[in-house]
Amino acid sequence: MGYVYQVQTSSNLLTWNSLTNITLPDRVTNLSDSTSNQNRFYRAGLIGTSFAPGSMLNKTLNLTITDGVDPLPVDGICQWMGATNSNNYSVTGGIGVTNSTGTYSYTKSVGDSAILVSSDSSYGTLTNRLYFTSPGGGYFYGASSAGYDSGSFTIADGPVEYLGNIAVTTDSDRSGTLYYAADGRAASLSVTNADGWVWTLSLPKNALLSTQYITMIPSSGVDSGNCMLNVSSSVMLEPDGLQFAAPATLTLQTPAPLGPHAALVMGGMMAVRFILFIPRA
Repeated sequence: MGYVYQVQTSSNLLTWNSLTNITLPDRVTNLSDSTSNQNRFYRAGLIGTSFAPGSMLNKTLNLTITDGVDPLPVDGICQWMGATNSNNYSVTGGIGVTNSTGTYSYTKSVGDSAILVSSDSSYGTLTNRLYFTSPGGGYFYGASSAGYDSGSFTIADGPVEYLGNIAVTTDSDRSGTLYYAADGRAASLSVTNADGWVWTLSLPKNALLSTQYITMIPSSGVDSGNCMLNVSSSVMLEPDGLQFAAPATLTLQTPAPLGPHAALVMGGMMAVRFILFIPRA
């Protein structure tokens, strides 16, 4: 999504000529060639990116503000949601941000950036420059006549659940790596952080169809100041995107009881390739 390809044609697999450039709106697309009725070969090569969407209709921006000057928020989280068929929007404020509504105009720039100008019920006219580093998010800088704010965002279609973001400090010295031999035997890997939290990943036999190194890295600290829930501890699993053929189990042994409302959840972090498990008190 958001990748630009040049499509080339050839009659002999030796000489190639450019046919057209296409931007993939999704993982697949259709191509029609009306320039020739002869049998030809086709190939496509990546030539650039165009991550910014063409419209903000029914789009949701989950923003984490890390810097700013009053009267704009100086830190916190919020969710900006565009209407499905107009230029109206609403903001659901989290930590450090209030609810608001307004109208907007959106202009996609060349490549991976866009300008979002909003007339907001709480903050007046805001000009937000969005810089996309992937199809799923990037960084922003917003300014009004009286202040500015900046931070990061993720983007999605339609309403999404959003609890905010956390910042994790990893403890590589306490990490562990398992070589899964894929030889029909079960295996497990455990790591312990400095506070005595023991994380254990148990893999049944035939969990993977080929050999694989799996690494677990505990955290030495978790900052949940921009999250709607308190985060107690975390562990990272690598490599990202690993799929198991049989269910794997992650268990946690805590040095003290967490209470009746604690939960173990899974999440991901933008621009970092890992899966994150977090117990929340």
